[in-house]
Amino acid sequence: MELDRTFLKKLWNGEKVLCPKCNEEYLVPLHKRRKDNDDWQCKKCGAVYRTINILNDLLNEGKN
Repeated sequence: MELDRTFLKKLWNGEKVLCPKCNEEYLVPLHKRRKDNDDWQCKKCGAVYRTINILNDLLNEGKN
């Protein structure tokens, strides 16, 4: 899955999303205590997805 608007919306809505890197495990919130939906991690491969960084990348792509 490409890191795009659909990917971000699913994460922010709390939907289950498979890791785009390994495609084997669902992403889980990185910060259990804060209970936010900003940072996500794949427990299998260890990849971390920070939604604010993905959003900034998408916005910067639109400017070019």
